[in-house]
Amino acid sequence: MGHSKSNKRSGNPKGSTPRTGMGRDIAAVVVMAAALVLGLALLTFSVHDAPLVARGLPAGSNLVGPVGHRLATDFYRVLGFAALVVPVGLGLFGWKLFRCATRRRSCSG
Repeated sequence: MGHSKSNKRSGNPKGSTPRTGMGRDIAAVVVMAAALVLGLALLTFSVHDAPLVARGLPAGSNLVGPVGHRLATDFYRVLGFAALVVPVGLGLFGWKLFRCATRRRSCSG
């Protein structure tokens, strides 16, 4: 019952391995891949592909396919042309995750 104050956790408890930041790197890759897919879907979207997608045929001009066509349709319906900013923001967020590998380092700049 008599715990001394020197036993408090100080960053890295005995026996545990230091954090490598692999989870942050994996998240950055996933976010940047999502930005790339969404960007391709939005940039190659064509309204003329809607009848093809409705019949179950692959979208002719969308590089992501029918899923990209539906994704781009929904994003353009909700956000309009401002939807083009979303993949840019996701890409910047992913880049920031890569650059700020540790929590202790400053991420400004």
